[in-house]
Amino acid sequence: MVIVVNDERREVRDGLTLLALLEDERTPASHVLVEVNGVYVPLRRGEDREIVDGDRVEIILPAVGG
Repeated sequence: MVIVVNDERREVRDGLTLLALLEDERTPASHVLVEVNGVYVPLRRGEDREIVDGDRVEIILPAVGG
């Protein structure tokens, strides 16, 4: 299936969960915010949130510094 991750088109396997996607992206779930189709998804629900064909996922890294 095809999804869009941070404006990049990706082919991913069926049944992929949001947490599995973050693992595939090598992005620590504890350090990001995630939106799917413009809706914030709490990562405590990421294991239950299955990605479907056509989803648009935004992985947002917090700004740090001073």
